[in-house]
Amino acid sequence: MKPQQSVFTIGSTIVLVIGTIFLIVGYCILAFWGKPTLRNAKESVDWPTVPGVVTESKVGSHRGDDGTTYSADVTYKYTVDDTEISCERIWFGDNYSSSGRSQFVKIVSEYPVGNEVTVFYKPDDPFIAVLKPGPVFSSYIGFGLGWGFLVIGGGLLLIPMSGFLKLGRRRSSDPETFSIDGK
Repeated sequence: MKPQQSVFTIGSTIVLVIGTIFLIVGYCILAFWGKPTLRNAKESVDWPTVPGVVTESKVGSHRGDDGTTYSADVTYKYTVDDTEISCERIWFGDNYSSSGRSQFVKIVSEYPVGNEVTVFYKPDDPFIAVLKPGPVFSSYIGFGLGWGFLVIGGGLLLIPMSGFLKLGRRRSSDPETFSIDGK
């Protein structure tokens, strides 16, 4: 009788663990960043509006090991139900930086300090607001990234599963390693 092979070798176990981590990370990205960002972006076109005023507008710079990155740092104030609120969101998905400064100079030039703006705020949470409603390309980044991790994780889990299926087929055709009563 041949010695039985383990279905889950060390390599399969490592792939299972990595695949599971990818699935968990993908789910978290999708559930806590991608989906809420995209949902708010889509719903924001129908949110109520109030007037607001820009209180700060500058191109932020951030130095790191890889060089300098830039961002648009725009802050505005608005009032909802006698509560003055401050917000920094221009559109959903705007929280990024890049090495290209010119795109942020353009954004900041649209919102000079003291400029009156129309603020779209979420009716059930007026602290969530935006100046440009609706989804833009960057609104989909978290959603796409979450799905990317989920697909990679699912693909990684299929690798050991295919080995398990092949081993099961081999055992069912080899009478020395397979029997109905498990002996």
